[in-house]
Amino acid sequence: MPGIEIKKLRQEGNLDEALKMAREEFEAMPTDEWAKRNLAWVYDNYCKKYAEEGNYQAFYDTVCVLIDLGVNQSEAMLINSMGWRFRSMLSCVDKIENVDERTRVLDGLFELVRQFNFAKPSDTYSVLLKAFLKYKDIWFSFKEFCKWWGFDNFRQEDYTCEILPTGRKESFSLVERAYMAYAKNLLKDNQMDTEAISAFVPKLESLAEQHPEMDYPGYFAGKLMLALKEKGDDIVATIRPFVRKKKNEFWAWQLLAEAVEESDKDLYLASLLRSVQCKTKADYLVNIRLRLVKEFASRHAFYYAVQQLREYGKTKMSNNPNWQPSGEVRLYFDQLENYNETCKPEPLPVDYMTMTDNVIFGDMPEQNGIVSFVNSEKKIVNVVYGKEQEGFFKYDISLRPQIGMLLSIRVKEISQDGFMKVLSVRECFDCSQMNSDYYKSVRGIVMYNDFKNVYYFKSGNIVCYIPPQYIKNDSIEKGQSIEATIVYTYNKKKEKWMWKILKIIV
Repeated sequence: MPGIEIKKLRQEGNLDEALKMAREEFEAMPTDEWAKRNLAWVYDNYCKKYAEEGNYQAFYDTVCVLIDLGVNQSEAMLINSMGWRFRSMLSCVDKIENVDERTRVLDGLFELVRQFNFAKPSDTYSVLLKAFLKYKDIWFSFKEFCKWWGFDNFRQEDYTCEILPTGRKESFSLVERAYMAYAKNLLKDNQMDTEAISAFVPKLESLAEQHPEMDYPGYFAGKLMLALKEKGDDIVATIRPFVRKKKNEFWAWQLLAEAVEESDKDLYLASLLRSVQCKTKADYLVNIRLRLVKEFASRHAFYYAVQQLREYGKTKMSNNPNWQPSGEVRLYFDQLENYNETCKPEPLPVDYMTMTDNVIFGDMPEQNGIVSFVNSEKKIVNVVYGKEQEGFFKYDISLRPQIGMLLSIRVKEISQDGFMKVLSVRECFDCSQMNSDYYKSVRGIVMYNDFKNVYYFKSGNIVCYIPPQYIKNDSIEKGQSIEATIVYTYNKKKEKWMWKILKIIV
């Protein structure tokens, strides 16, 4: 039969002979399905050849012949094979240096691809997305491609990060990359497609909710909602998990600030302040500092406005020693010049740490604790937060802990050795929630042990060692009645729980 001979010729690479034989068979029997398949597979081999050569025009013409044969709608195996031919051809597009020519080729390949009835979902269909995704930033029709491909056609494997042949793991899954790329294209569109944005935001929100391991769906949902000018509260609810996860990144707080700029000026200011506290390059913060200058100046908080203006100018000068402010910036320099020496520090207009923590962790309860020990060199603080419950965590510059300080903390988890993963921490001034079985103020008598030469405090059945500094600083004597604030903490040396003095009132 001709089919066997045609297949053999194809496998041997004799495509011209195979094509001649297949054409003759098809012309003799144009209604025979096998004759059509034999001819189609020869063209498939030509497509493979042209793709490997990077010969776009020959590839395009050959695919058009296949489409004319009608196999693009009915021959599943050949359609699957052609998906990989398209992928090979697309891998050559980045070698085209002329922008117009590259766009023409991408548009032409998309025109052909969309005429094939690919199985959905399938390996081939996902491969096509990967291939076109490579040109997301330089191809004007990428947004249209995404609409055609659809966001309901992913395989389960597409939701996990791929392991590359080198052994390195991709930073993002195919799903997250596709969602981010489409969102970016919607945002950079000169004529905002509000209908497309409105349709896509719920998809991003759903993805963020169902796959919390993905960082950016919530972020781009928030950006698109901003573009639609939606309510600040709605945007905050959407981006909260993202900001919580990226609380050490300045641009997460910048997004929150933009979300509430019109609806909540205090939270706007707090978010900007939280942003400039993040460790990042000074260059990235110049626009945020200028926003802070404007906001502080509008509130007559000139001391802080000057601070931020100085940092702004310092960064500008470091990049360009000849930099001179102009326009609005020049006006601020002129207005605030007189305040450089005269204005004095005053409390910030907002408690920005508490305010922002309450926004991103508001759905998580706080618990109270008492600082029992501080290691200022290692930035470690020990906290008693319940009866025979004590842990420790690493603190940052926003907290200046002292022994006896009351804290309100949100704890994510505590390891067996007591290390606490703390989400938020702030000083607390209300001890009413503290349980008296681990924290209390009591009155008692100062006792002295002649044999050990130590002072101790006794109140009922409670006995506490009094450190020497208290004796010296407060001129405490044997038999004296004093009031002491005490906490039930673990003594590592004695390996037991016992009361410890935090404060003495003579």
